Amino acid sequence: MSGSDALKATQSDDSSRLAEGTWWPWLFPLILCLLCTGLLLVSTLLFHTLVELFAVGIALMVFVVSWNTYSLSRNNFFMLLGCGYLWVGLLDLQHTLTFDGVALIPGLNPGATIDFWVAARLMEAGVVLLACLSFRWRLRPVRWLALAGLLFLLASIGIYLGWAPALYSPESGLLPLKIWMEYGIVALFLLALGILLVHRSRLERRTWQFVAVSILLTVAAELYFTLYANLSDLPLIIGHYFKLLSFWLIYLALVDAALLSPIRGLTHIVDSFDSLVEYVVIVNREGRIQQMNQAVARDFPQLAPGQLCHEALHPPALSEAECPLCQAIARQLPLSHYEFLSRDGKRWYEVSLSPITLSGNISTL
Repeated sequence: MSGSDALKATQSDDSSRLAEGTWWPWLFPLILCLLCTGLLLVSTLLFHTLVELFAVGIALMVFVVSWNTYSLSRNNFFMLLGCGYLWVGLLDLQHTLTFDGVALIPGLNPGATIDFWVAARLMEAGVVLLACLSFRWRLRPVRWLALAGLLFLLASIGIYLGWAPALYSPESGLLPLKIWMEYGIVALFLLALGILLVHRSRLERRTWQFVAVSILLTVAAELYFTLYANLSDLPLIIGHYFKLLSFWLIYLALVDAALLSPIRGLTHIVDSFDSLVEYVVIVNREGRIQQMNQAVARDFPQLAPGQLCHEALHPPALSEAECPLCQAIARQLPLSHYEFLSRDGKRWYEVSLSPITLSGNISTL
């Protein structure tokens, strides 16, 4: 097989793997929506509680993934989203616990649940907008997490003390201020979407599309949340479906960018690595073989991962202390065009050694 044929085969395999994996991310939200629809037939309150709890769980997963992958990805955009969605999820949790019929937090006015809702949506819109503006900013994760937490604390205290303006009345439904605030939230999301589209080249196509669709679903949800008269109306129910899906898309975008994209890149590198006709061996800093391409595996069947490369590949007349290759590996230094005779004395090999770095540190050679 020629090199071009091998490359085409690799690309075809990548495409088929991608096609096979496009449906599974939607299985979980589909099951959730079906489950919530069944619960809706039993109780509107049960539907609302579980939809909100599912959304809170997704928000917490967004934070966990973004926080734990930041040291590798250094992606400020998703770090902002992750830290922000942690506090958005906690505001939504308070909205759920104070909802009419649940009221697990006593002593609050009947409109407190809507106050928590609007506070969560304002914070969410601000987080998404700041994330879209962050392509040119340096981010200190701990500071941003603390700042978002402070805003969460101030909003919660204000609502508990009754300082928030009235947004909903059980007798008259939504008040004009709440409706206009929802329109303001929609405007913030649309501004964020415009900025995202301007800077979409900073993200992979699949990733920014997930975020863009999430924003559009959130906008649709907010518009539905301006149409209900009581807390069991159909627009409120439809809006919660949109909200659940928008949170899931943010999670998918983060997982795709922070986890799946690097794996796809590594898969492509491994496929290209195996298609090379030159001998390529990857060793760790102790000189043990970690990986080798198909050409090495074919022509050197005695080699195996974990084996010391000096025992199998380096000049037999030299000890490890005398071997220039072993010394270069131990000192983590590159080496170019080093020649040595094979162990059977029949062939000469020319070797080049290059370090492979991970997050700024030399990992393998």
